[in-house]
Amino acid sequence: MVIEMVIWSVDLTVPRSAHQYKYRFYADRSGRILVRYDNEAGKGDYKHIGADEVEVPFRFVSMQQVVADFLAGAKLPACKTPGESGMDFINLSTAISLTGLSKRTLWRRIADGALRTEVSAVSAPSVSPQTRVCLDDALKLSPLELGADDWALILAADGGEAEAQCDLGLLLLGQGRAEDALGWFEAAARQDYPEGMHWLGRCLIAGQGVAVDEKRGIDCIARAANRGHPTARRMMPFLYDPARPVLSPAEMDAALDRIERRLVLATLEETAGR
Repeated sequence: MVIEMVIWSVDLTVPRSAHQYKYRFYADRSGRILVRYDNEAGKGDYKHIGADEVEVPFRFVSMQQVVADFLAGAKLPACKTPGESGMDFINLSTAISLTGLSKRTLWRRIADGALRTEVSAVSAPSVSPQTRVCLDDALKLSPLELGADDWALILAADGGEAEAQCDLGLLLLGQGRAEDALGWFEAAARQDYPEGMHWLGRCLIAGQGVAVDEKRGIDCIARAANRGHPTARRMMPFLYDPARPVLSPAEMDAALDRIERRLVLATLEETAGR
């Protein structure tokens, strides 16, 4: 099944349309057209049904309603609203990182009913509605091993909480998904979260999920250190030592691991001595 959905926010109302959107939706199965929606200039809002593309005008209420009607006409799975029957939704980009599947593959899962969707309101100047998918359905497609608390962690990370984003990155990193983890570390670092900066730096230095960039990696760890991150602060003398030998990415990663282990042991010994 092929689904194409394009929306433009325009400054001037399209002739014969009483709104400031220009859109084009298309769905076909095995080369046979199921439904098309558009508002070609001068014609107004129309849908084209079936292989014969019978034209039917409709009254525009909202872009969200047009999207919902199109998906229904394409016979895609019905959407539920957040909270209904305990259903939670996440952004499509989050589902990609959880499943390791491409956007195209997830669209196929949406088309065959394996991944239910919620379409949020369109915000200008977006070119397409933001697609959110059922978390439960996404996890059924995911190879990750998750604990009881990870559901709430995923929702918090998807909602933009920096600490949760970093923790989800660590979960992915621990299960061999470094490339997906990197995106969460970057998201946390953009919010100036020190732990996210630290782990982003570690990945850049080691080349985990990304091309090796030692300079940028050291800069990230330095930013974390400047914000009081204890492990990053302990690493800085080593990273800035002009006499430090040239090491491979794996050797650098191992050296930083040793520094972290020493700090953890020192903290445990200090705690035990109290």
